[in-house]
Amino acid sequence: MVNGDSVLIIGSGGREHALAWLMAKSDGVGKIYTAPGNPGTKQVGENVNISANDFDALVDFALKKKIDLVITGSESQLGKGIVDIFQKNGINIYGPNQQMAQIEIDKIYGKEIMIKAGISTPQHWIFKDPEAAKAKIMEDPKNTVVKHPSGDMGGKGVHPCATQEEALAEVDKMFEITDTVVIEQFAGEKGVIHEEASCMVICSGLSYIPLLFSQDHKKEGEGDTGSNTGGMGAYAPCEITRGYEDWILEKIVKPTLKVLNGKFFGTLYIALIRNPGDDIWPFQVLEYNARFGDPELQPIATLLDAPNFYQILKTSAQQEDLSNFELKWHPGSAICTVMANKGYPRKDDYYKSLLGTRILGLDDPYFKNPWVTVFHAGSGFNEKGELIVAGGRTLNVTTRGKDIIEAHERCLEALSKIKCDALRYRRDIGYRDIARFKARTGR
Repeated sequence: MVNGDSVLIIGSGGREHALAWLMAKSDGVGKIYTAPGNPGTKQVGENVNISANDFDALVDFALKKKIDLVITGSESQLGKGIVDIFQKNGINIYGPNQQMAQIEIDKIYGKEIMIKAGISTPQHWIFKDPEAAKAKIMEDPKNTVVKHPSGDMGGKGVHPCATQEEALAEVDKMFEITDTVVIEQFAGEKGVIHEEASCMVICSGLSYIPLLFSQDHKKEGEGDTGSNTGGMGAYAPCEITRGYEDWILEKIVKPTLKVLNGKFFGTLYIALIRNPGDDIWPFQVLEYNARFGDPELQPIATLLDAPNFYQILKTSAQQEDLSNFELKWHPGSAICTVMANKGYPRKDDYYKSLLGTRILGLDDPYFKNPWVTVFHAGSGFNEKGELIVAGGRTLNVTTRGKDIIEAHERCLEALSKIKCDALRYRRDIGYRDIARFKARTGR
């Protein structure tokens, strides 16, 4: 019998492996279950063959096993009311209820919350007519962000387009799957690079604990080119938010929680964009999410030195005050690079033909180093028990170092050890901060 509380994590991605990994490092945790899990979560606990969408079976399992805390990873389950269902059955579950999850699921509602909170956000318009949406795009070269009104898009519902032509084409694609499209401006002045950053905060009513700020890389190609994905890599901490952390918490996080009437419990994820030249609003808010980011959580997890992480999540789930908790961090930087199916994100016949390809190299001695962690996502086992490609984003190779240069070098070294003809990855995760670091230090 394993001493300590039992935890059930719902999902099968890299984020869920990172959560299971963190639970294994937390004080007070005994048995860790993940449903349905992946080969990585199996390394730190027990996988349960229950779909993340089978709420009845999940509740039955949690009651049978007397689970002390449930953690759900995806916005999809949150939007379907998974938290409400578990709470009605008297089970502690970390995350916002269905009503509060609308801050992510309904992008229009999220914008309304920003406006009520007095938070600056890029100008936006809502269209049900594709021709009207295209006309707005042609009015101004900055009107080139095309959004799906629902946040339940697996991180692929927002499309910042480089040109008006690209935005026009994206409108046509979007109206094939929805009857409403949001057109949004890029922040600030044309011709200025507007970098994004991610702020994740563990909340319990009006009390909260911030995680390190990070930067995600959504585009499939190096230099942020190609199609949008659920994320091809991320790094933390983030240079562009350095010195603005307190400002972001005071001007954005606190007003948001206040407008939500202290009823938000779980992870508040705020997508920020740098607004150069604006001293009043140096950052604007692009959107809210209601869960941990994937892959943003992975590098943050490897920098986290907090044996109290489980207790923090449980306290939030119990809707109790978080003011007495503090997170501790390893020094330096961390980078996560996603190894993805070469057909991803299109999932066409080529993508399908690569499923089942063996993955070799994870037994290399390099992976025994404490600074490297491989979080599994779309991986699986074949009939022989061999590791294979089983999805899109397959492995999350995550390394930390004394600075972003060392973290990047270690990540490339780890990536070189993994052999699989079906996988590809970007070699430039963190490239903006790497360039800034080299310019500052001469390295």
